[in-house]
Amino acid sequence: MRKAITALGAAVMAALTLRWLMRPREEIDWRDAEAPGRTVTVDGVGIHYVERGRGPDAVVLIHGFGGHTYSFRYLIPDLARYHRVVAVDLKGFGYSERPQKSDYSLSSQACLVVYLMDMLAIDQASLVGHSMGGEVAMRVAAGWPQRVDKLVLAASVSGERIPSLPVTPLIKPMLSLFVRLFGRWLFRRMFYDRRNATEEALEAYRAPARICGSRDATYQVIRDFRRDKRVAFERTSALGTFCSKSSRSNATPPSAVSLPATRSLRPFPKPLTAPRRGRRLTAQMFARAHPQRRTHLPAHPEVSKACPERSRRE
Repeated sequence: MRKAITALGAAVMAALTLRWLMRPREEIDWRDAEAPGRTVTVDGVGIHYVERGRGPDAVVLIHGFGGHTYSFRYLIPDLARYHRVVAVDLKGFGYSERPQKSDYSLSSQACLVVYLMDMLAIDQASLVGHSMGGEVAMRVAAGWPQRVDKLVLAASVSGERIPSLPVTPLIKPMLSLFVRLFGRWLFRRMFYDRRNATEEALEAYRAPARICGSRDATYQVIRDFRRDKRVAFERTSALGTFCSKSSRSNATPPSAVSLPATRSLRPFPKPLTAPRRGRRLTAQMFARAHPQRRTHLPAHPEVSKACPERSRRE
């Protein structure tokens, strides 16, 4: 009898612990969150953005999955010296709204980026997209080619569609469990130099996750991503620059952007490989891709090797 009671107590404690681990830590309404930038209503959705710099040329920065404007905290001041820079939090990320039962497909996100450009009176801009944000930038360039001057994709997803398993609501509790168990480890793995994976940076990424509806929004992004069709690369007219990273052993892996995708883009951009990552390297990539719009930063030691000079193609 004593063994049965002990086993029952252990099972109850395990169930309560698992329930606690799977419970999202969301206690802040998105309207009450202390956002670093401004929030405007775009197509009925509150979109947060950070704007810096002045000048005739605009640059729009689009973050990747799980990121937000903080991801560009070092790049923004560099580019803002000679450009008007707008870093946007996509719907469901950062300090933007997380509406329920909304369309979180990347096509819808691309529409919101264009609508935000309309509200900010940006007729044309160069787009810099990282990871998932790279596909959002590609969809803007394909859907509104006249609005995109240049396209810079850093470690971007391909824009192609690959078969995947159906997404069910059963995975939502597992998202919180995964973050609790592996979040810190995964965060450190995202940095080339682990010394930059500070507690301050970790907290900056954790803070938006405390906004109510974050877990549901993440699930909806994963679910609606499957509805997107292949990017219509043939409609893209912007000059593209593709930047991928290599491993520490200097062995160059395949670019995150598939070769068929790069061949179908116009005017046929060449993928560039960055042996190391960093704000100066990224800024210099932007400068080398756009020789008429220099950032006037000291040359990064890897730039000449990773990003050869490219002439502007008409």
